[in-house]
Amino acid sequence: MKTNTSPYNPLDYLETPEEINEYLNDAFMDDDPQVFLIALGHLARKQGVQVAYSRSPAKRHLNIDPDLLAAG
Repeated sequence: MKTNTSPYNPLDYLETPEEINEYLNDAFMDDDPQVFLIALGHLARKQGVQVAYSRSPAKRHLNIDPDLLAAG
C-alpha cells in the first residue's frame, strides 16, 4: 500500500499574522542563519510564491503580502 505525503510547512498551522510574525522572529533570532532562510521559504510557499535563484540582481525579488508580515 502506497502512502501519499506532502512536504511539511509549519505555516500551515499558524493562523494569525501575529503567530506568523512570532515564528519568523524566532527563526531570525536563532544562532544558525539557515533557520531564518528556511522559515522564509516556508512563508514563500504558503503565499504561493515560486522561489527561484537568479544570477541577475535585478531579477531577485519576492512578492509577499505585507499585511501577512505586519505586527499586531
